[in-house]
Amino acid sequence: MAQIKIFYKDIPDYLKNGEFFEYLESVDTDSDSVILDECYYTNLTTIRDFTDFKRILECVRFWCVNTIPFFVYDYILANKVKIKEEFEEIKEIIFSLKQKDDLMEFIDSDMDTIVLYLILKNKIDFLEYFISKNVNFKEDICDTVAMIGNVEIFKLFHENGYKITKSTLFITVSTGKLDILKYIDENEKSIDITGTF
Repeated sequence: MAQIKIFYKDIPDYLKNGEFFEYLESVDTDSDSVILDECYYTNLTTIRDFTDFKRILECVRFWCVNTIPFFVYDYILANKVKIKEEFEEIKEIIFSLKQKDDLMEFIDSDMDTIVLYLILKNKIDFLEYFISKNVNFKEDICDTVAMIGNVEIFKLFHENGYKITKSTLFITVSTGKLDILKYIDENEKSIDITGTF
């Protein structure tokens, strides 16, 4: 197997947030590079095809990365059929990763189910990423978040233009989500609650 010299400055950020990079930094403080077998490194920051996808997953596993970069999830969303067809080839890799639950949710579920999963798991970073990519959520997303009761996610959606309605208010009151009710009281004065309760 070929070996390559990798300069620390050239290692992509997503590989730096793992246990292997921390180890390299702790034992090799005088060097500006490391020698690795070629199969354990990639500097990819986009995925062109299934081969790239598999290579990224292998590197993420080797480097014990804490956070898989969003471009991996973008690839999954855009290529679900191909991934499902070739799943046996990557199954062992995926099931060995810390992020296997997130990856499997993205592979197996439709967008509405993924969003509900992200809300339930308090994955604000994913939701912020989707908002930055102009993903359209259901108009009643604030109702869903109010039912679950996560005020930070509720704020995120409201601050990004999703409406608080009479229905949202009713759900918030009936489920006793006081922190969300307080947020609504402080930030949304346009709801006419006449005849609501």
